[in-house]
Amino acid sequence: VGALGINVEDPRQLNPSTIATLEGIASWIAVAISMNRGRQRERLLAAALAAAANSVAITDARGRISWVNDSYLSTTGTTFAEAVGRIPEPLDDPLGRSPQSREMWAAISNNRSWSGEVNGRRADGDLYRVIKTITPLFSSADEIEHFVIIQEDVSELRETESRLERATTRDLLTGLPNRRSFLDGLDDRMLSSASDGHWTVVACLN
Repeated sequence: VGALGINVEDPRQLNPSTIATLEGIASWIAVAISMNRGRQRERLLAAALAAAANSVAITDARGRISWVNDSYLSTTGTTFAEAVGRIPEPLDDPLGRSPQSREMWAAISNNRSWSGEVNGRRADGDLYRVIKTITPLFSSADEIEHFVIIQEDVSELRETESRLERATTRDLLTGLPNRRSFLDGLDDRMLSSASDGHWTVVACLN
C-alpha cells in the first residue's frame, strides 16, 4: 500500500480536475513501481536458474533449445552456441518411435510433466546418464509455447551401484559369478521352468 501526499496552502485549489490529474500521476507511479519489482523478480529467477546445480534448458514449441544454464553446458560438454537450436531426447522423436518417447508424448498430451532416465553422449564422446523432467508451458489458447527441461546427472550414482552389484555377485579374484549370483539365477530359472512347464537340470562337477 502506498500513499501520495500533496501539500497545498488552500484546499480549494484541489478541484476535480486537479484531483484527477494527481490520481493519474499516482497510478503511473504505482505502475512504475510494479514494473520495477517485476524486473527484479525476473532477474532473481534468471540468476537462480543460471546458478542451479541441476541442468536447465528452455525450448520453443518444437523442442529446439533457446536457453541453457551453465550446469547443462558442463554436463553435455557443449558451448552455449552449440546447444542452442538442438532438439534434445526424447523431444527429437515426435512420432513416438521408442517406448520412452511414446510415454513422454502421452504425458504431455494430457498436460502433464514427464520424467525418465535418459542416456546421453558428451561432446568428447563419453556417455552420461541423467534423470530428465520435461514440463510443457501452455499459452492462454492452450497451445504449447515452450518446454522446460530439468535434468540431474546420475552417472556417478549408477556407476557406484554397478560396482556394488559386481562386488556382491562376482568373485573379486576371477570376476566369475559367485555363489549368490548362482543361487539368484537358479531361483529365476526354476520359477521360469515352473511357469512354462520345462525342466531345469543342475549339474554339480566335483
